Amino acid sequence: MRAAPLPAYDALRAASWHPPGSSSAADVARVVLAVVDADEPPLRILVGELAADAVLPITEERLAGWLRWEDLGRTAG
Repeated sequence: MRAAPLPAYDALRAASWHPPGSSSAADVARVVLAVVDADEPPLRILVGELAADAVLPITEERLAGWLRWEDLGRTAG
């Protein structure tokens, strides 16, 4: 059982579900269907600008760190 939502928080709830710059459901569906129809679909895909902006810099930083230490790591055989 849940309490009834308080109208005072309607704007906050709306913003948290659809932050500025987020993709519309129709745009996400279009991308997902294109992936499903692809001859070689990816295992993972970043959908929308927010996802790419959030994930790519972190991933690039991690990759750079792994590459910096790759030679030493490989010495373990």
